[in-house]
Amino acid sequence: MGVKHVISCANGTDALHLAIRVLGLKPGDEIITTNFTLLQTVEVVALLGLKLVLVDPEPGSFNISAEAVEKAVTNKTKAIVPVHLFGQCADMEGIMKIAEEHNLYVIEDAAQATGADYYFNNGTVKKAGTIGHIGTTSFFPSKKSGVLW
Repeated sequence: MGVKHVISCANGTDALHLAIRVLGLKPGDEIITTNFTLLQTVEVVALLGLKLVLVDPEPGSFNISAEAVEKAVTNKTKAIVPVHLFGQCADMEGIMKIAEEHNLYVIEDAAQATGADYYFNNGTVKKAGTIGHIGTTSFFPSKKSGVLW
């Protein structure tokens, strides 16, 4: 995957939990993610007492919409969790731009797109889960144990 560090976890849910905890987010901090995701993405945010902000996906890809993320950012927003779906990546170039502009963390959930390529406008290619500040995935049989990098 071309990443420097990897931590093996029991499952993808634990990987997301650890990713959020390591960033030092506090109860009341907001995390933006898509409303088209598995329960575990939402569950982890709720268990940590963080405020979940759900945004609509893009029509066609069903991945999180960078435009919807931009509209949802407030002064309490601390992180964005794009969930890559159906073997395709979310608009990571757009999401990373928003994160940089607002000083936000990006935690990629690549469980449904492990190994997928993301093509940047400048021709650079990276794997799903290696673009944000932290990437997570799961190797559960219906997907592709959890890994955090």
